[in-house]
Amino acid sequence: MSEAATIGVVEHTCRELRRGDMLAPFEWPADVAPELPGQAVYEAPARMLFGQDGRAMAAAGQFIVIDQGATTGDRMTLFQPPTGGSGAPVSVSGEAVVVLVAETWATLWLLESSRPVRTGDSTARHR
Repeated sequence: MSEAATIGVVEHTCRELRRGDMLAPFEWPADVAPELPGQAVYEAPARMLFGQDGRAMAAAGQFIVIDQGATTGDRMTLFQPPTGGSGAPVSVSGEAVVVLVAETWATLWLLESSRPVRTGDSTARHR
């Protein structure tokens, strides 16, 4: 190790490494509590962009990325909007917790799902 370079071992990649790629230290996601506090608020939902390794679907135990920032530890309900008009119920597909955050996106860990969660599905934050 020197001021100009560091030697390390890459243990896992999602794709090939190329000249010029940058590495960052790994940080474990936040600890989560088993219970889901508050009620889901379905106004202004976020949308699932993609799942683990760029997949279009995800299931319990996997990670997904959504198109809104959040706070680490926030609980989310994953759902599909109603198809029978504004009074129809939403179709809940799972529960998740925010583990990594940025200004315009967040990564969720799916705690449970009753069906595959898909790109475009909505998420409602618990309040």
